[in-house]
Parts: sequence; structure tokens; C-alpha cells
Amino acid sequence: MYHVTLNGQGYLIDLGAYVRRAFEPFALKRAQGARSYGDLRGPEQVHALSDWSGGEGQVRYGAEAPARYRAGDGIDVWSVPGGVRLGPELTAKVTPGSNESGALCIFNGHLIVGDAAGNVYRFNGTTATLIGNVGGAVRSLETFLGKLYVGREGSGAVAEITSAWAMTAAKFTVTGSPAGVYSMRTFYRQTAQYLYVLGAANGPGSVGTVQWWDGATLSPIQYDFEQVFPLASAVLGNRLYFFVSDLLASRLGVYSVDDGGSGGVYRHHLTVDGVVAWEAVVYQGAMYVLGAPDGRIFKWDGSSLTQVYQLATPAAPYGAALFGAAQWQGALWIGIADGAGGLGLLRYDGTSWSRPVSGLTGTALRKLQVFNGALYAASARVGAGTVYGTTGALRTVGTLETALFDAGLPNVLKVLRSVTVVHAPLATGQSVQVQYRVEDAGGWVTLGTSSGLGQGAATFTPAGSQTCRQVGVRLTLVGPGGGSTPVIYDVLVRYAPAPPLAREWELAIMLAGTPELPLVRLDGSAEPLTGQQLASALWSARELGTPVIFSDLDDASRRVWIDDIREETAKYSQRQGFQSIARVRLVEAG
Repeated sequence: MYHVTLNGQGYLIDLGAYVRRAFEPFALKRAQGARSYGDLRGPEQVHALSDWSGGEGQVRYGAEAPARYRAGDGIDVWSVPGGVRLGPELTAKVTPGSNESGALCIFNGHLIVGDAAGNVYRFNGTTATLIGNVGGAVRSLETFLGKLYVGREGSGAVAEITSAWAMTAAKFTVTGSPAGVYSMRTFYRQTAQYLYVLGAANGPGSVGTVQWWDGATLSPIQYDFEQVFPLASAVLGNRLYFFVSDLLASRLGVYSVDDGGSGGVYRHHLTVDGVVAWEAVVYQGAMYVLGAPDGRIFKWDGSSLTQVYQLATPAAPYGAALFGAAQWQGALWIGIADGAGGLGLLRYDGTSWSRPVSGLTGTALRKLQVFNGALYAASARVGAGTVYGTTGALRTVGTLETALFDAGLPNVLKVLRSVTVVHAPLATGQSVQVQYRVEDAGGWVTLGTSSGLGQGAATFTPAGSQTCRQVGVRLTLVGPGGGSTPVIYDVLVRYAPAPPLAREWELAIMLAGTPELPLVRLDGSAEPLTGQQLASALWSARELGTPVIFSDLDDASRRVWIDDIREETAKYSQRQGFQSIARVRLVEAG
């Protein structure tokens, strides 16, 4: 009869050294420097989110990008350092009434709007006035030598509009381009300025072309592209780049011409399959190219085309084309479909991506333009193409969803204790709703809403004992509109790790006895094994590397790991030969 049995072998132990306790899976740490939430003692821990400037796209929280969040809709994460507020509101400014308002430009102190019915309007910030009709859907607008030129679809004819608003519907006609003129660009070659006109062709064997207009004469075709539709162009350095697409084959060619004399030198840079480019815009010394149809955004530095972003919707991969882009307030803004059946704007500041605007009506944002310090966006919509513009007002609602948090312990349960939101004191009409969702599944559970006038923080506790392995938080910011918005600074998630209960033991096992003077068992009988044999059995059990069966003092049997053995020489006794004490640590196996 023995005190305990381990791996089928009975052992006598020093009862005064016996310890059984709950197993603590987390090693103790010593904090250095300033204390933080991670240095709190006790079962409750705090996950603090205090910076949102990293932008969206982080599904799971990671210490390598603590300022990123999962998704945001209608929020501004750049105006208040370390804070979140509501994004800018866009309202309808020009409503031509055709299917789309697909071209924007600044000329003669006005915002110029071209629509799908061929109408060209001038907008002074208050009133839109019809200039004339070019006979086909307006696809490109460009200023050159004090005049405005209008490229249309379905013909190679380019209209001219003077500063007196006089229109010539066909000032010149691009050679062999019945599909239309989708892009024009003013470019200096040496000391002279030229308007480069890109003609799109259709029909078997047709390709896109480029010619230039000097204000009086249209040049012969300067270059034939391999693809059909030259939809985008932009100037970078001393070169004018052309992005030419084959819409049926989904293939993009990149070409350029330099600023040398006698028409410049043309160059074909590369051809890429699976990409169509609708817009190119220069930002921070590089060119950003909008791809279709899957929401990809590329960066062109003059030698290589690199994908820098891939849009996605909450429910499925992104499946809409990107058309318009513009620089505004120090960032690049891109028109997108917002994933909720409407349109929105994506913002890129050179580091992070966010979605400050959503909910605009239409099927696509065809063009973006800055006019009098405001950002304008032209939408496509059946029978009701609209130009939206900012007014300085802010949205009335926006949402932010944090990245999933698992404390770096994805397989360990946590008890969710509370969620605290810290914000600027609330003004009239402002509120912040707090919701959570566990395991990235099911609907959002509302914890509560902070709405008290002057209130600067609120803490909400889940009903019952909410356990989870990972949790996400969603905040809904509400304001009365105008310039009023709540500002969120911090979100604190309090939780307690709750791993399954496991036991651990510390035992002092007697390893003693000789054939002449054996160890006496609890029933008074002699132990048949010597101390050396008992030690060998113990070490053999440890070497198995698998859990073994342990029978405790209460005769309960459990699977355990032999976590540690430390053998010490026993106190001297009358026995001659091997005798020791084994300090053994056992941990219950899951």
C-alpha cells in the first residue's frame, strides 16, 4: 500500500511536503520602466485601443499594427490626432438629369460638368448653366491655351469652348476613332505646350492612337497602341504616360512620351494581364492607377506597376470598377462602391486607408474634382446622374469596427468583463453606441449608448457571464450634422483569461531501500524494489514524453504530465546504499 501511484508504480511521499493547487498557465513577469495595463496584477486584464490613424483592413489585432482597425464607414481618423470623428458630408450640387455626370474639370473660374447626354454645364458654386451639347456622352475634359476641350463617345470629334462660353462642337476630329475620345492631357514639350488627344477605336484589328493639337493644327497619328481604349493619362516627371486597356481581354498596356523636340520619343513600358485602368492620378511623387473590375489600386513609379491596395466589402470580395480620383486636403481620394448598395470615397494619406464617405446614390463615381476648396464627385445613375460636393458639414452617423482581439491566446477562453469608451464631452445631439460580437459570428450585441450631455466616458458590462476566445467591438457615432461630431479617443476592453481548470502537484517521493533493509510500505509490508529501482521507474515514466496515470492521496486517478524531476540526496539513515528524495512536479493533462 502506497501514498500515490504514478504510471503504475506505487511511491511513498513526505506528507509534509505535499502540495496540490490550481495550475497557473501564465508565467510571472517582472515589469521594467513605466507601468501599463499589461502590468496589472490579478485575473482582470485590459486591452486598450488609443490610436486609429493606421486605417482599416486589420482583421485580427496585432502589436505590429496597433493603430489599425477592421472597418470604418463615414469616419474621420486623421483630423484629431489619436481620435475618431464623423467624416465629411457630400450633398447634391448639380443634377443634369441624364444617366451620368461622367466628366469634371475646372475652367474659367467654374466647375465644368459633362454628362451622358452630351450636355456640358458650368457651375459657379451655386448655379449650373448649360453651355451646349457635343452630340455624344462626354468622356474627357481638358484645358489648353485658355480654352476648354471636350472629348465625346461615339465619335472622334473634339469640341472647343472659349472663355466667352462659345462652343464649337467639332473643332477637330481625331483620325479613325469612332469609339470616342476618353482622355486628353496638356503636356509641355521643350518650351511649347501641346494637347495630347487619345483616340479609342473599335472593330476588328482596331487599336487606340495618340495625336496632338497645337491650337491650330491636329498632328498625324503619332503612335499606335497595342490595346484599344486609352482611358487614362497623367504626367510624371518629364514624361506623359498613357494607360491603354483592352476591355474584352482585360489587358493593360503602359506607354509614354518624353518632352523632347520633334514630337518626343515614345516608349512601351509593359503589358499586364487581368487589369483595366480607368484613371491615373499623381500623388506624393508617384502615379496611382485605378484598376477594374475588382477594386485593385496600383502604384506606377515610372518603371514598375505594383498593387498597393485591394478593396473588399463586408460580405464578399469587391466587384466594382474604380473610375475617379483626386487630391484633396493632403490626401488621395478615390470613388468606390461602398458595399451597401451605394457609393463612397476611399482616402489614402500615404500610409493608411479609410472610408470617410458612404451612402451616395448611384452605380459608380465617374470623376472627382476639387473646386473652390471643396471636393466634388460625379456619379452615374439611371436617369439621374448627380454631382455631389462637400460643404464643410459632417455626417450624422458613422461606424468603426475594431480588429478581433484574442489577447494572443486564441485557444484560451476569456471572460468579457466590460467595455469602456472614452470620448470628448458630448454636446447636444451627440451619442456613441457600443456593441460587441464574439468569435466573429452572429449578430452584434448592444451594450449601451453613451449620450449624456457633457459625458466624457461610459462603461458597459455584458449581461451574464460572457466568455469568448476572440471579441470585436463596434462603435456607432451619431451627431446632429453641421459641424458637430462626437470624438472618440480610447476603447478599453476588460477581460479575464479563463483557461480550463487544471491541477498541479509538488511531491517529495522517497527513493530508498536495500535488499537487506527495504522500505516499509503503509500496510507494514516490505517494498520489493530498492531505492535505485524506484528512481529508475520514476525517470522512465518521465522519459515517455506522454501523459501518465496518477493516483492521488484521495485515490482519484488523473492523467498528468511529469513536468519536472529534481533528485536530492536523502538524509543519512541506518540504511547502507542508494537513498534519495525526488522533488516531482506534476501538471494535469487536458
